[in-house]
Amino acid sequence: MLVARPAGAQQERVVWSVTASCGAFSSERAAEVREELTLACEAAGAACAVAGARSSTPPSARAHITCSPTGAPQTLDAYGTRGAHLWSVDLDGETDDRPRRAALWIARSDRESLQSTKADDEPSSTPIGAPSRQPLGLALAARGGIRGTAAPFTLGLRATGTYAVTPDLHVALAASGERATNGGGGYTVTLANIGGGVAWGAPYGTSPFGIAFDTGVAAAAIVPPSEIAPANVQPGSQSFFLPYAEVSLSARLPGDTTVRPFVTASFVAQSRGARITESGVDVARLPALAGALDVGVAWRPF
Repeated sequence: MLVARPAGAQQERVVWSVTASCGAFSSERAAEVREELTLACEAAGAACAVAGARSSTPPSARAHITCSPTGAPQTLDAYGTRGAHLWSVDLDGETDDRPRRAALWIARSDRESLQSTKADDEPSSTPIGAPSRQPLGLALAARGGIRGTAAPFTLGLRATGTYAVTPDLHVALAASGERATNGGGGYTVTLANIGGGVAWGAPYGTSPFGIAFDTGVAAAAIVPPSEIAPANVQPGSQSFFLPYAEVSLSARLPGDTTVRPFVTASFVAQSRGARITESGVDVARLPALAGALDVGVAWRPF
């Protein structure tokens, strides 16, 4: 049971922010603890408060809940005024009672312990009020493309790795490969892109919508059917490299989850297209402009 402090004890109160890493239920778990902490702070004679709840004061300490995907005990970590990690406790028992128990632990943290740090402690670079996150992200998607009469429909894969500069701004490295066997004249077209760029928002950031731009090198290989003599075809079994640029618009399901399904529509531009001719007659074209649709999942660890 919490004991109210005497009214004469003019001790500056601690303002807590509460965050959680609980997959799709992160916001819900944090809100449950904030609600219980508001009651616990009132019972403690207003020695503490919850950031954003009846208090306009910026947070001076942070409590973070980490859930286990197996249903094991949750972990409650406290971070002090300078961002140093102060203590950690496992919250076991009934799931419905864990928010109340977390609130009691938080409310009992006194001001002196939050201000003190050991001599060998380094201040945390994580801002108070923000959950700890890994900066890396990864996405894998199936890609379908439209590439003109030489490759009316392509199928392939696209992989992207990102590094978070801010919660919504990421730098990215991307690689994709596509193949079409249904081109004009029976030609087989293989395409590959590798490049880098920037991305904002979905699927890695906090926004459910996003936009990205990347540029790099595109490689293409056009192979004629085996029954056609290469000497009669222009190009005949030809490979080439071109610079490309790609603009993408993405959308994902809302929610702060580790695994995020998403869909992306892309517009790809190469420095020039390709034309396939037989005996001087055009049979297919690979245009400089193309479109692609990606459906996949992004992994953004907590």
